[in-house]
Amino acid sequence: MLDPTVPAIEVTHLTQRFGPVLAVDNLSLTVPPGMFYGVVGPNGAGKTTTLTAVCGLREPTAGTIRIAGHDLRTDREAALAQLGIMMDGLSLPERLTATEVLRYSAGLRGLDRGWQKRAGDLLEIRCGRGGWRGRCRGRSWPASAR
Repeated sequence: MLDPTVPAIEVTHLTQRFGPVLAVDNLSLTVPPGMFYGVVGPNGAGKTTTLTAVCGLREPTAGTIRIAGHDLRTDREAALAQLGIMMDGLSLPERLTATEVLRYSAGLRGLDRGWQKRAGDLLEIRCGRGGWRGRCRGRSWPASAR
């Protein structure tokens, strides 16, 4: 269980340079657990650069990033295990079937193949006995749920 006194995200003195360009200058930010924050500002203010660093996709020039108390540089795996992100422009195409979405999500989370049975169980709860054959007929579900 996470400690409710430890910030969900703690950024301290974050600086990001791209050659001579200073993109983020000594930013400090604390997001308490359970809070929802938005980052706003004009183009070029460093929003994407900051979020990219917080998500572990770019190592900052200087500063510290802690996710749920885990230092992103020294305890990277534990820190990233606490994050769930959906970057703008990376949403799933609407053409994916339910099976494809479940397979994709299970793969992202490193789930074993047991997700297929669990999906079938959830469908049975949602759709009644017979799962996909009942009220959910016509939707594409995992083969194990059929």
